[in-house]
Amino acid sequence: MLKTERWRSAGIGVPALALVVALAGSAYLALQPATDPDYGWHVANGRNLWNGILLGGHDVYSWTAAGHAWVAHEWLTDVAMAFLNDAFGPVGTSLAAAAVVVLAMGLVAVRLRGRNLLAVALTLAIVCRAAYVSFGVRPQLLELLYLSVWLLALDAWLARRLATRHLFVLAVGLMLLWANTHGSFLLAPVVAAVLAAALGLAGDRRAITTASLAVLVAAVPLVNPWGPALYGFATQSLSSGVTGRLIQEWQPPDLLGADFAAFAQELVLLLVGVLLAVGRVVRTLRAGGGVSPSSRDAGGSRWSRVGHPLLAQVRCTWTIALTALMIALALRSGRFVMLVGITAAPILAWTLEQVVAWAVAVAEQARRLVERLLGRGTAGKAPERGRLNLVLATAAAVGLCVAGLARISPAAQEQALSGRYPVSLLPALDEAVTSAGGPGQARLLNAYDDGGFLLEWRPGLPVFIDGRSEVYGDALLVEAATLFDTGPGWRTTLDRLHPRVALLDPGTPLALVLEQAGWTVRGSDGAGVLLVAPTGSSG
Repeated sequence: MLKTERWRSAGIGVPALALVVALAGSAYLALQPATDPDYGWHVANGRNLWNGILLGGHDVYSWTAAGHAWVAHEWLTDVAMAFLNDAFGPVGTSLAAAAVVVLAMGLVAVRLRGRNLLAVALTLAIVCRAAYVSFGVRPQLLELLYLSVWLLALDAWLARRLATRHLFVLAVGLMLLWANTHGSFLLAPVVAAVLAAALGLAGDRRAITTASLAVLVAAVPLVNPWGPALYGFATQSLSSGVTGRLIQEWQPPDLLGADFAAFAQELVLLLVGVLLAVGRVVRTLRAGGGVSPSSRDAGGSRWSRVGHPLLAQVRCTWTIALTALMIALALRSGRFVMLVGITAAPILAWTLEQVVAWAVAVAEQARRLVERLLGRGTAGKAPERGRLNLVLATAAAVGLCVAGLARISPAAQEQALSGRYPVSLLPALDEAVTSAGGPGQARLLNAYDDGGFLLEWRPGLPVFIDGRSEVYGDALLVEAATLFDTGPGWRTTLDRLHPRVALLDPGTPLALVLEQAGWTVRGSDGAGVLLVAPTGSSG
């Protein structure tokens, strides 16, 4: 392994400074305006904690799913988001979301301690850039943080730096928080079960302990306001084929598209790492290398017999298996792309160490060549370079943070909101709803992504649909998609629903057809078009 002390002795300090810049870069990427389609209904949920709506167990926000069973499985996050939004504006929630990402990246760096710092910095940059497709002010970011905590804790336990009793206490506390803040809590028992399998294959007696831990972290989430019902709602979106087909973030990633280009690069780097590891193992075995068959690593793994440091621990078997599982999930749904890098960070860091070592060797050869050509050494300039690098890295880190903060200023938040949602049409919407007989009679037909926005900005106005796909069910999701695209049977659906007001995305086939059918356009901007049905007709 390339030692960072060699860099420090040269007075360069590049690896540590690169790590600081990588963390600042993650802050820059994570500082996003609060415009996620689900942001509004999360805030609305939190505001309705004390009146019983949040924990009521049924939907009161829509006119299409009113009374349907609904488990607000992220209720604690909803409360926190509402508090931050109402106390500090969307800037507060944007800062909190960015803090979650930076903390998760920091925990990944801690998990990689002992690795070359430059390789760690490059790993963080790759992991964060690949996860960027899912960044936003949304509870989903908690997956990054909780998974980072869980992997770090299990790593520490494997290395015997964390006592078993402390691990179990941490697991209970983590799961109580995880289960009541985000529906991804089922990842924890899966991760523990994979570790138990790896330990079992290695003949390690701790497999029984880990299996017991997996059962515990699967049971602790029962402590929530809804009991076992939480499990069903937390897995509904993943198990629904309709959700995966109609909702973009649940669809398989397009590896050739710009949004997932960083993820595709991450997969290529992982493949390179696997090939390098296999090649080294083969060379070691052909040379008759390896360690004594009786030698055992910290995890008691029989893999230690091949003599390869990447496969010499149970942790490696576990990490490879988990990475394969996360890649499978990510290829099924783009929503899981951001978890691959968190899980595969040790593999990525090891791979990049090989690249960094090769690059340093090439640079060293180039330096010696320059010295011979100039007839003098250049080592004496290292302290000056180190100070210059410190100034440049500090300036880069500060610049990234300042640029990120500029994107979430109050003015930037307002501009981003009006650019994505029909903010300017809200007064006209109020008039149209009043003319149609009020919120209960208007039967507003709104775009899917506008539902959350309306729930925050026009509380009390029932929506047609919003991002809570588990509330509406597959049938209504299909019906809504067919209606918006004017697919087969759309007219029958429109007549049955009998909406009086429509707030749709500009260019939506339904908006064009309704206008041609005599609906009156009451307003239009770049984010929406408002239409009102003719008197006595739904179209």
